[in-house]
Amino acid sequence: MFGFPRARHHGPVYSDPYGYNRARSSGYDDYDMYDPWQSQARQQQAQRRAQQQQQQRQRKQQEQQRQLALKQARLAKLKEYTNACIVIQRAWRRYQARVQFEEQDDAAYVITDFVRRYIAVRKAKNIINSLRRLKQLHRQLDELVENFQTNMRGYRNMLLFNDQVEKLIFKLDEVQHYRNNFVRAKRKSIVNDAQDALKISDQLLKTMRRKLAVIVKMLRAHVSTKHTHTRDAAARVIQRFLRALPGVRTAKRDLNSLRLLRAAEQEVASLHAELATKLLRLQAQAYATMDTTEDSMVRTRAKTLLEKTTTEYDGLLQVDWPQSTLEPESKRSKSQPDQ
Repeated sequence: MFGFPRARHHGPVYSDPYGYNRARSSGYDDYDMYDPWQSQARQQQAQRRAQQQQQQRQRKQQEQQRQLALKQARLAKLKEYTNACIVIQRAWRRYQARVQFEEQDDAAYVITDFVRRYIAVRKAKNIINSLRRLKQLHRQLDELVENFQTNMRGYRNMLLFNDQVEKLIFKLDEVQHYRNNFVRAKRKSIVNDAQDALKISDQLLKTMRRKLAVIVKMLRAHVSTKHTHTRDAAARVIQRFLRALPGVRTAKRDLNSLRLLRAAEQEVASLHAELATKLLRLQAQAYATMDTTEDSMVRTRAKTLLEKTTTEYDGLLQVDWPQSTLEPESKRSKSQPDQ
């Protein structure tokens, strides 16, 4: 891993033992091999050459020894550095393990704290969502009550209002309180408001039912009066029949006429009841049309129809049906000859 830089080595030093590359002397051309001075010079030159070679071999051995010593020193240093690296690496690993353990310990503390707080935060979020839902349902209840108070007419309108308020109460029951007293109190107050609105609607329904009961009672009284008149007419016919025994055929004709009159009265009574029912139905339809539409022309037509039906219905209740008598029929029967 670590090490010293290697010593620079430029290769073996080249030497010229024979002097081929040296500059020649100026008297080389005049060399004479028989000259003793020149032979002595050659000997000295050979000795010098041998000494140089010896020195070169010595330098080479010294260089090799020096390189070997440097190599051994480098290996020793490298071993020392390797041991130091091992020590440092082990110390670093111990330090890293300790740091990792501390980080894991801190992370575990943070996660534990988060988990402990997450339950409370989640509960708070659920409570906020419940309060928002309660606020939305309260707004819907206020809109329903306001719309109903602006237009209380119509039996069908009241039934629709009761149905919508009951559905809203069911939605309030679905809202969770998560054991929070404030949410419980808020939901209970909204439910109480809805129940108060239903009480008002129930009172209106009772009033309308009482009115309908009065109308039915009046119709029944009217029908019973008609039946009384019919019975009186029948009694008079019977008395006339007993008084005039010779005119049996005339009495039979009167009896047939009485039966026809009874059937006619029953038909009139049924038509009267059917007309009253249709008028009430038209009134309810006009109320429903006025409640559901916003077109001015349609509302005007519905209002006109409502006024007409109300007038007709009031006139129908105020009409005193004439008593049916059989005197004209009996007089006509007496004037006719017996067959």
